[in-house]
Amino acid sequence: MGVPKSKRSRMRAKRTRAHLKVIPPNLEVCPQCGALKEPHKVCLECGYYRGLKLIKSAQEIREEKEKRRKEKREAEEKKEEKQAEKQEAKK
Repeated sequence: MGVPKSKRSRMRAKRTRAHLKVIPPNLEVCPQCGALKEPHKVCLECGYYRGLKLIKSAQEIREEKEKRRKEKREAEEKKEEKQAEKQEAKK
């Protein structure tokens, strides 16, 4: 393992660390929906880039998930009703 030949001065260490800082991201306003987005990237809120719809927006994805859940619940309820009717018919 490497071992330093001499002690590193405080000034040299501070000068090196001067470049290690957190830089906030550049953000711009989406012309379509007004949300903040990174430049040259698709807006995650509305899914538009340069006036073209490229991806599904976050809200559309949430709505689709809710719709699938609702359909699944309805299918399970129908299945339970059919099973109940079969049991009644057997008696």
